[in-house]
Amino acid sequence: MEKEFSKFPVCLEPWIFLGLGWNQFNMCCRGGYGYDFGEIISYSNNSDFHKDIWNHENFIKLRNNLINGELPSICINCSLKRTWGIRNYFFRYLPLIKDENQKNRALENYNRTIDSIINKQTYIESKPIYLHIICGSNCNIKCKFCYNRNMNYNPNAKDLLNIIDKFHETLIFVTLSGGEPLITQAGRSLLKKFDEGIYKFGVCLQTNGQYFDFDLLKSVNLLSVVISTDAATKRTYENVRIGANFENLIKNIKLFIDLKKNEKPTLDILSNYTITSDNYIEIPEAVKLYQDLGLSFGFNLVQRDIDCPQNIIERKDLYDSFLFKINEGIENAYNFNTKNSLNTIKNILLNKINDEQEQQKFKEKKRKFIFFWKNI
Repeated sequence: MEKEFSKFPVCLEPWIFLGLGWNQFNMCCRGGYGYDFGEIISYSNNSDFHKDIWNHENFIKLRNNLINGELPSICINCSLKRTWGIRNYFFRYLPLIKDENQKNRALENYNRTIDSIINKQTYIESKPIYLHIICGSNCNIKCKFCYNRNMNYNPNAKDLLNIIDKFHETLIFVTLSGGEPLITQAGRSLLKKFDEGIYKFGVCLQTNGQYFDFDLLKSVNLLSVVISTDAATKRTYENVRIGANFENLIKNIKLFIDLKKNEKPTLDILSNYTITSDNYIEIPEAVKLYQDLGLSFGFNLVQRDIDCPQNIIERKDLYDSFLFKINEGIENAYNFNTKNSLNTIKNILLNKINDEQEQQKFKEKKRKFIFFWKNI
């Protein structure tokens, strides 16, 4: 099967993934809500899922373009191209589905998806393997760097559930994000479906760690929790994540760890650290702190405009000290995922520095050329 996948030279997300957010459908986990795949509110009730949504004319067009090697702009610099995702869903997440009927249905759908990919079908009969839901922009804190902070999106939970109900029996897992999904109407309504015995798929929860609801989560087939940490000290944490409380974060991390020990032994608990100009200096200390608590790390950069002051990758004045702190963090990392994530950030920074140096060389050559011709 790996040999077959190696013949397929493009990203597989439009064959396996469906995103629901900002009242739109989406085709990849890295964004792409600017593409027109239809509006959620228009298809939530009386629609044929395969015809109207999953095989929307623009989904078919996108799949065909990818087969022909025509990558959309959002795909060009993506680090998750090709087959990593679909292998991960099969080997990591499918075995963790507790309900055997759900697992068998998901496996059958997975195999049909593989056939669609290998045969390069653009109209596909299988259903999505993985779903990502933006549950709303409501949040209990206001982070300086958050691209959602000035947005207003509060979806009707019924509209989202109507879509999910069309194929929930074959899903492997769903990621919930926000805002803060644990306080949104849509997020809470979805999670309650587990207590009612309706939903059986796996769940990845992305949370800021300021709120913990055991009663809501105890029946959920929770596969992973990604907690935004973003600092190693109270002062920096509460400066970056306005309205949050550092002691509350540590307390709730420990509650999730207790949940893993006592109720959900297969639960992965991860730390997500968005590096900004305000918190990069604490990378080495954060690696120590959260690793010692039992968390592995994922680091990422600010997803805001280049003129956002928190966007450290655009801060030339901080490049040297940023690189120094990354290297310190790598030295402190004993978890493979943590070390690998920091190395990825390091490579992005080094490429950025190299690009800046090449631009400076070009400008200097241009300046000398103009000076030369002016003085002939």
